[in-house]
Amino acid sequence: MTYFYTLLFIPLCLASLSAQVFNESFESDISESWTLEGNWMRSDAENASSEYFDIPDNSQFLVLNDDIDGQGVTNYGEATYNFPIDISGLTKPSLSLEAFFKDGDFQSDEQAYVMVSTDGVNYELLLDIDRTVNEDESLLIWKSFEAPLCAYLGSQNLYLKLVYSDGGGWNYGVCFDKITISESSLIDRELTLLDGGATCRDVQIGTPVSFYGSFTNLGACPIYSLDMEITINGQVYTETIEGLDIPYLSSKTVFSDLALEIDEAITSFKVEIKNINGDGIDQINAEDNETPLLQINGHNLNSNKVVLVESNTGTWCPECPRAEVQLNELARCFPDHVAAVAVHSADPMNVEAYSLGLGQIDNQFPSMILNRNEAYLPEEVVIPFLVAAQQDRVAELRSALSFDEQSRTLSLQSELTPIQNLNGGFKLNVLIAEKNVQGEGQDYDQANAFSGGNSGSLYGYELLEDPVPSSQMVYQHVGRFLMDSFSGGNGDLPNFMSESSIYQRSYENVTVPDSMDVNAFEIITILLDDQNEVVDAQVQSFQDALQTILNTEDSMEDQEVIVFPNPAKEHLTVRYNMGGQRVYTMSIWRHDGVKLREWKPLSASLGEMEVSLRDFNAGVYFLQLQLEEQIISKVFVIQ
Repeated sequence: MTYFYTLLFIPLCLASLSAQVFNESFESDISESWTLEGNWMRSDAENASSEYFDIPDNSQFLVLNDDIDGQGVTNYGEATYNFPIDISGLTKPSLSLEAFFKDGDFQSDEQAYVMVSTDGVNYELLLDIDRTVNEDESLLIWKSFEAPLCAYLGSQNLYLKLVYSDGGGWNYGVCFDKITISESSLIDRELTLLDGGATCRDVQIGTPVSFYGSFTNLGACPIYSLDMEITINGQVYTETIEGLDIPYLSSKTVFSDLALEIDEAITSFKVEIKNINGDGIDQINAEDNETPLLQINGHNLNSNKVVLVESNTGTWCPECPRAEVQLNELARCFPDHVAAVAVHSADPMNVEAYSLGLGQIDNQFPSMILNRNEAYLPEEVVIPFLVAAQQDRVAELRSALSFDEQSRTLSLQSELTPIQNLNGGFKLNVLIAEKNVQGEGQDYDQANAFSGGNSGSLYGYELLEDPVPSSQMVYQHVGRFLMDSFSGGNGDLPNFMSESSIYQRSYENVTVPDSMDVNAFEIITILLDDQNEVVDAQVQSFQDALQTILNTEDSMEDQEVIVFPNPAKEHLTVRYNMGGQRVYTMSIWRHDGVKLREWKPLSASLGEMEVSLRDFNAGVYFLQLQLEEQIISKVFVIQ
C-alpha cells in the first residue's frame, strides 16, 4: 500500500457535548483537587483585567495576568487537576474548553497549552492554544477549542494540567474557562475525499490500471482502516485497506492493490471510501466520500511505434510537477510506446548540452516536446501523443552496451535496420535516462505550486509542502547522457539506406559517476531526419542492452559482423559470421557515398581478416558486406 502524508489546518466546528465525565466552569471556589503554581487566580473580567490585558466578560474563570506584574517579573504557572478522571466509559473522549489568549509576544514568546497524563507524573502536550481572535482577526475574543483524547481511550486515570509561560519577558497572560471531558462532538467516521481516480485516464489497451483516493480525516479519532469501493462499468470491487494511522486533520493518498487490465475503448468508474475503522456504519455526509462517475479511455496504437517525449523541467520551477506527473503517466500508461526523458535545467540534474538543445525547440517551463517537433503544455500533450503513436515506423532500432564496473566506463553501439528505403540526411543518437533518482539537500527540493490545494489537486502534490523536501522526492526518467550532440552525428549514415540493410555506429565511451545507478538506466535509441526531428525511437533497459552486446569474440551469432579496434588507426580487423550465407564482396565507402575500395573475401561465409587503412585519411567510413539479397553496413572511425 502506498500513501502520502501531510498535515492540513482546518477550522474546528463545535457542537454541544454529552455524556460528560468532567466539568469545571470555575463558578464556585476552586476545589482542593486543583493545585495552582504561579500567579493563577479565579476571577472575572472586571477584576482580572489590566491596561494591556483587557479581558471580555465570561463570568468566572481561571486567569494568570502577566501584564499586571509589569516589567522584570517572570511568570510561569501550572494549574494541575490532581484527581484522576475516569474516561473509560467514553467511546469518543474529547476535551473542550474556552480560552482568552492574546499571544502578543511583547518582550518574548508567551505560550499557553494543555497537557494530560495517565500517571500524574509524565505529562504530554494535548492542545497548544493559539491567538483567540474572531474570523477577520480584528477582535480578541473568548474562543472554543476541542482536542480528541483517542490516544487515552479506556483510561481510568487521566490527569489534567493548564500551563502558561511568559517566555521570560513582560507579556499579557491567559484565561481558561468551561473545561469539559465528554463524548466528542466530532464524528469519528467523517472524512472528506479530496481527490480520487485511476492511475491512467488514457491507456494502451491491455495495460493494468490501479485506483487511488486522497482524503482528510475530520473525525475525532485516527483512521486505522477503511474500505475503498471501486465501481467499474457497474461491477463493484471492494478492498479493505488496513495498517493506516491517520490522525485527526491529517491527509493521505492511498492506492488500491486492485490492478484492472483495460480491454475496452471506454471504461466508466468511480471511487468511494466506506466502512471507516471497520465499524460498518456509514458516516454523515457520505456523499463527500465518493467521486463522480469518471472515464478511462483505452487506445490501440501502432505496433511497436515509440514516441520520444521530453519535458522541460527543474527543481526550482513551482509549476513543473505538472510535467513530471504527465511524463510519468504517459510512460506508465503507454509502456510500449513512450521514450520518456525529463530534461532538467539549472539544477543538480542538469546536462547542459541537453537542456540547451531542448531550449532551442521550446524554452517554456514546464513544457513537453514530442519527437523534437512541437511543444505542448503538460495538460495538452495526450492527444498529439496519440496521433504521433499512430504513425508508421520507418526503422528497427536497438543498442548494445558494455560496462566496466571497476572503471565505470560505458561503451555503446547502436544499430538501424530500415523497414523501407531511406534517403537523405538521417542520423542516429542514443539518450540515457535514469529512473528513481533521489538526491540530498535543498538543491533537490522540488518547488510546489500545488501545496495546500489552492491551485487544485495534482496526484498528491496538494498534500505536500512547498518546496517538497528532497527526502520525499523521487525523480523519474532523468536525462543523464547524450551519446552524441543533441542533434546526432552528421555523416554517420549513408545518404541512401536500403530496406532490411543493417547500419551500425559506435560512440565515445562515457564514465558513469558513482552516484548513478546503471541498473536504473533507460537506453533510448533515436533516428533523426535532416530537420533534426525524431522519426523513430526505441527504449531498452540497461540489462536488455547489456545482453545485446555485439563486440565479444566468444558470442558471434548468425549474420553478425564485428570491426575492431574502433576507432582505428593503421588497420581494421573484420570478423564475420553470415550463418551459411555467402559474402560476395566487401567494400569501404566514404560518408558521402563514394566507394574507395572493394574486394572478395577468401572465406565466403565465416572468417576474420585484417584490412590496411594506411591510405585513408582520418574520418568516418562504412564497411559494407554484399550478400545475395542483403547489404550489411558497419560504421568505423579512423583517427
